[in-house]
Amino acid sequence: MKEHVTSALNIGYKSNKTDINIYLNRKNINICKYLFKSGFINSYFINRKKNKINISFSYFYDKKPILYVKKVSNPGRKVYFSYKQLRKLFFYRSSILILSTNKGILSNKEAILRKVGGELLFIIKC
Repeated sequence: MKEHVTSALNIGYKSNKTDINIYLNRKNINICKYLFKSGFINSYFINRKKNKINISFSYFYDKKPILYVKKVSNPGRKVYFSYKQLRKLFFYRSSILILSTNKGILSNKEAILRKVGGELLFIIKC
């Protein structure tokens, strides 16, 4: 079964697992890089022989930094936001919107600062 980052994060945080394997592709690698940079995961290891990425979850004082992850775009229905629409959606204070832009994988705050829009991949509820 091909696990994607959104389902892996939900499975990992709900079952209190320390690590989980997901399917290896370029988009998942970029999302793992962003989540590692943001501090949502401790580490990730790319195993090219098995075509898997091993994600190690981070916990702060036995608390989870992520409550749940909701996937928005899928291959049959892509959801795009322009820069102007993102400025209006800034009311997501406890949530982080993860976008795929032409500048790479960005959060809604970074996309507003760089004045770019893109495809909304998923929402992280903190």
